[in-house]
Amino acid sequence: MSCTMSSMVLLTSLWLIVSHHHVLGLRRGTEKDARGSLMEPDPSRCKEELALLKRKIQDSCEEDQRNGETVSDGGCEVEAEAVVSDGDYEVWSQSLVKCGPEKTHLVLWSGYQDAEREEVLRPLRQEGGCVLQSQENSDTRLGQLLNAPGVNTLKSCSFPKVKAFWVGASRQFASTWAARSQRVSVAIGYHMQQGRSYKTLFDTVFYRSELKAAVQAIRDKLRVSILFTHPGMTPHDMHAATSVIYERARLLSPVPEKFQKTTMFHYGSCTEENLASCQPPSVLDPEHATFFSHLAFMYYQGWGVARDIQKARRLMELGMEGGDAIATTALGLLYEIGQGVDQNFHKAKELYEIGIKKGDVSAFSRLGYLYETGKGVIQDLRKAKELYETGIENGDEHARTSLGMLYENGQGVAQDFHKAKELYEIGMKNGDDLALARLGFLYETGQGVVQDLRKAKDIFAAGVERGSTSAKTCLGHLYQHGLGVTRDVQKARELFELAMNEGDDDAPFFLGTLYQFGQGVARDFHRAKELYELGIERGNADALASLGYMYYHGLGVARDFQKARELFEPSLERGCPRAATSLGILYENGQGVARDVHKAKELYEIGMKSGDDLAPELLGHLYRDGLAVDQDWDKAKDMYELGISKGSTEAATGLGAEDLYELAVARGSTSAMWHLALLYKNDLNSDELACQWIVKAKEAEEWEAADKLAEWHC
Repeated sequence: MSCTMSSMVLLTSLWLIVSHHHVLGLRRGTEKDARGSLMEPDPSRCKEELALLKRKIQDSCEEDQRNGETVSDGGCEVEAEAVVSDGDYEVWSQSLVKCGPEKTHLVLWSGYQDAEREEVLRPLRQEGGCVLQSQENSDTRLGQLLNAPGVNTLKSCSFPKVKAFWVGASRQFASTWAARSQRVSVAIGYHMQQGRSYKTLFDTVFYRSELKAAVQAIRDKLRVSILFTHPGMTPHDMHAATSVIYERARLLSPVPEKFQKTTMFHYGSCTEENLASCQPPSVLDPEHATFFSHLAFMYYQGWGVARDIQKARRLMELGMEGGDAIATTALGLLYEIGQGVDQNFHKAKELYEIGIKKGDVSAFSRLGYLYETGKGVIQDLRKAKELYETGIENGDEHARTSLGMLYENGQGVAQDFHKAKELYEIGMKNGDDLALARLGFLYETGQGVVQDLRKAKDIFAAGVERGSTSAKTCLGHLYQHGLGVTRDVQKARELFELAMNEGDDDAPFFLGTLYQFGQGVARDFHRAKELYELGIERGNADALASLGYMYYHGLGVARDFQKARELFEPSLERGCPRAATSLGILYENGQGVARDVHKAKELYEIGMKSGDDLAPELLGHLYRDGLAVDQDWDKAKDMYELGISKGSTEAATGLGAEDLYELAVARGSTSAMWHLALLYKNDLNSDELACQWIVKAKEAEEWEAADKLAEWHC
């Protein structure tokens, strides 16, 4: 009992705004938090990760040694131990001693592109910089390993356990350099690369030796300059990174007031011509509202710091008190989705209105969504449209996509897929991930365009290349079902796992379906349940419905109709059409609720209007059997045919006729194979044909077929 897809998360220019629309399907969803996949420290797992990291380092070192590269005097085993304990200090220290007495400040650089080398390092050297770079020889295996996401393998370790790895090299650098000069520059060239998400960027950056050194230099009261050197880094990247650098330093030890007066932060490409003109911004002033806003973002996401929603909320409140518009809107979002606070749509509306007055353009789309859905206000689609249009005029790409969805669904405007497509294309071009997902969906379903599954795949793949987490889930969905690509559930699983680890809301649900039905993995109801629970934690309506399905059927849990109802109801409230249908089944059968076929009919109608392809079949059953309606065979037939026209393979089985089952099979229904087997076994007395169809059902991974196959001795 799952919907096809729910909300996706997108990153706006200065703050993470959570998408409120479904990505696949025509239905509208509610807000979902953007929780990451942060895990609690696990000592046993930490020990394994430390051992694995040492093994990787030693293997890389030995490969370098075979290739004639210089390695530690003590050998590769000693080097591996030293790197984990002290960072890559030894590699850098060899370069440090080469700097003569004429050098006046230490420069640490993580860049590697020729343009950066000419544009940044040359003027810094001319100013007396002793330039050290962790990728001085990026061709060595060890150099590649130490500067790759492989160093981000200590997720299960508590901070005290990896503190030596964090500050070992930087402690020695700071102490060594302090004897010569109080000036340290950290040039950060790391930036968003194709296929990498923001979470990957920050998880990798904050284990790099450059930032370890920056933290320790700040702690030792040195004069630190941080230069962001790559033109691809956005102000948001830089602001968030500097906030975490400061926060890391504060967590290690109290940061003196002197820090603000002696620390400079340069943004963008500081060339020889403009190096002296780079001015320190207010973003790192711990008394400034902007600082609170960006640091709140990092705590909300868990990027570079342990994820802490309550701390993020407190920082948002401080930012709002200081007059920051972004913090005000972000706090409104917490109230809207009920994260870290009790859900309060009226409070969210007030905060969005304040955000608009203070100049945050993203507040227009947030307020527009409340009017679109009637949350905390009387539903007013015309007002929602006006707010989205105003947001577009002020540069909010999310508002453009939201307006596109009004046209796509014909809400408050005449349905116009071509207009929606135009808006999505502009949004995609301007970097909006939700627009990319919606455009891909139009091509997947052929709405407003000629259906082109290959084009949909290309769009999602382009999103993956530019680091879109949600695009990974969308592309995985295509591979899971063989839409426009050769069906490859292993590829789907890999994409879902990547997206889940990067914090995508929907990926746990999709990964859970693989484990529930044993697609590409051994069937594991316990693992499926864990993944659905993670999806629910992240606000996924599909996961609620799917977990309810497991309780309804007793899959990996004790069968519990009451629990199933408790899961279906909030899933329905969040806009999942299948939840309406599932809840209707409970009312029709009196399972977990008093039997009420009239209520069941209402719920089936809601499901049908919302696009659930199973609902017409169940309504057809009511008309066929005369439940809550006058018996009407023609109406029942119409309902079954409607289900078939909507693409429902189950609806074709509704009349119970052999030819309709076979029609359903032709349309790809695995459940129809199961029903045909039962039909031949129980009603048509043909064991041979029953066995033929039960074997096909098992091959199609219809999970109940395996048991019948053994029972029937086929």
